Amino acid sequence: IMKKLLILCLITIFAIQTYAVTIATGSKSGNYYKIGKKLNKEVFNGKAKVINTAGSVENMLLVAEGKADIALVQSDALEMLDIFYNDSGKTSDELVDVVGKLYTEAVHVIVRKDSPIELISDLDDTVMVSGGKQSGSTVTATFIENRHNISFKKIIDTSIKDGLKLLKQKKVDVVFYTSKAPASLIKNNKDIKLIGREYILTNNKHIKDLTLTKEIYSFLDDNLGVYGVDTVIITKKDFKDIGKIAKFLKIKNFKLEAKKSKKPKSKFISIPKEKLEIFTKRYGNRSILKLKYYNVHIEKLKTKKLSTQLNKVNELVNKVHFITDSKHWKKDNYWSTPLEFFGTGYGDTEEFAMIKALFLIKLGIDKNKLKLIKKDIPIKVKGKKYSEHIALAYFHKEKSAPIILDYTKEIERIYKYKNQFKYKIIKKANNKKWNKFFKKNISPDDVNNLFSSIKAKNSK
Repeated sequence: IMKKLLILCLITIFAIQTYAVTIATGSKSGNYYKIGKKLNKEVFNGKAKVINTAGSVENMLLVAEGKADIALVQSDALEMLDIFYNDSGKTSDELVDVVGKLYTEAVHVIVRKDSPIELISDLDDTVMVSGGKQSGSTVTATFIENRHNISFKKIIDTSIKDGLKLLKQKKVDVVFYTSKAPASLIKNNKDIKLIGREYILTNNKHIKDLTLTKEIYSFLDDNLGVYGVDTVIITKKDFKDIGKIAKFLKIKNFKLEAKKSKKPKSKFISIPKEKLEIFTKRYGNRSILKLKYYNVHIEKLKTKKLSTQLNKVNELVNKVHFITDSKHWKKDNYWSTPLEFFGTGYGDTEEFAMIKALFLIKLGIDKNKLKLIKKDIPIKVKGKKYSEHIALAYFHKEKSAPIILDYTKEIERIYKYKNQFKYKIIKKANNKKWNKFFKKNISPDDVNNLFSSIKAKNSK
């Protein structure tokens, strides 16, 4: 009996040792998984556990949460750690260690050869594929989208391979594909062209310059400057075998750089991590980066004068696409929450007006000076009239002519009311989540609660 117990203990210990290290990679058909296997073989003698995942974002969260020891990630995805842990005040430097770079991937912005699109700025209001909601390509595409001040009309949630088929069938306009060049999926494709970078993304430390040559892609007419992003290996904090991984990366005289942790710059919209996880799971990586984009831009307005705040908030929110409730939610009148609005990237006029109001309250503007109004004239979008007619009005004084923050796809500037239409002030929300807005003493905490409102199950 003792002999059997000893053998059982040895088997248990061996099993624990076999899976003492976990490496998070990507899909089994992808490059990350192959590198993870190689890392396991060369560094851990095949005794680590290599797991396939949805990619960079899932990987870094697994490491930050202690559910994986090592992961391969796109470096730009690390910025999302700061967003996920904003509410706790932790930064990516406190959560994971970056060992070093594997290689630089090229951001392939792919359109049809006969497409009129020549610049990234031409991609506004287009249909895009970037490999799925959780893809690292989606993260990079969103950084580029934000920097170029464009907004995709629709994003098809599918693989790059299927996206290229849809591109050929003219069902999508562009495919964003972040991959080490040359990428086998497009290397010999003569029906496409690549769109180069327009300028450097100076506000993003992760996205850099890269040049693609005719030697890499024979279909190029000339060398093409594109965006690039590093793939790096990260570990959990104080991982004991970090030096071995540095050796695998062929980093000489490796020494982990001690970094002074900086608190996240902005807690303007502070949302608990568990809420963000639900939000991201439902709407994808792009949604959380878009939320950060709005957060950063609104934060910059804190010290600006009132007219600038009104104009910029109006312009910023109007970048979201208009859609009717009947088409979007299959309901006649649905007041979506802020996370539904930003997550889906669509809303109708009451959502546009309410979000503008919430941003302005966070900027310190007196809620009692902000009123939702119902106009007697409908809006016009791309030449088509809709029955939508709600806007936000700012009253400097109770009986003064208000400033109107309206919705138009052309992002028309705010304007002063001069009897252009008749209006009524709306005094009650159609969704109880918004009811606090219509009370006199709404607080910044109430605004945060509205931004954090999301259920585990979809509310459609």
